[in-house]
Amino acid sequence: MELNEALAQIEDIRARVRRAQERGTFRNMTSFGTALLALVGAAVQPAAPAANAFAYAETWAALAALAFAVTVAEIHWRNRTAAARRVANALLGRFGAFLLAGGAFSAAAAYAAPQAPILLPAAWILCFGLALLAVESQLNPRVRVAAAFYVAYAVAAPFAFGAAPGALTMPLAFGVGQVLVGWALL
Repeated sequence: MELNEALAQIEDIRARVRRAQERGTFRNMTSFGTALLALVGAAVQPAAPAANAFAYAETWAALAALAFAVTVAEIHWRNRTAAARRVANALLGRFGAFLLAGGAFSAAAAYAAPQAPILLPAAWILCFGLALLAVESQLNPRVRVAAAFYVAYAVAAPFAFGAAPGALTMPLAFGVGQVLVGWALL
């Protein structure tokens, strides 16, 4: 009986160490920094997103790729051990799969439904929220708040903005969402 209790305690300690390593993968300052990209996006996106949907999509796809690249670089720079990198790569793989799905769906929506460009940011925002939910068990549980914001925003965007994205559709989603992620990772 005592041996089983000791083994159970050892397994509990190992599980806590794994969770601590996983939670240390993402940092709040990177999320706050990527939130600043929303301001850049607001400044450089086409003045009338609905009139120039492809330039709008290109602008935000480039900013999303930049934010993801900065996040990946920061994670790999900070996680130097093989074990930490395995954890980071697993989380990034899960997260990245949703982002790729959002990009693929957006490309398909741009092709199939060019008359409804709101589908582009709605798809990105929804997939980002789902990506957060895919990795939330390894992060602070408060990340659910950010994920819920992204998912709710994606669902509400077509109703709030109609068929065409407004000038603030992506800056609001990306800026507020990333601030919430940063808060969740504090």
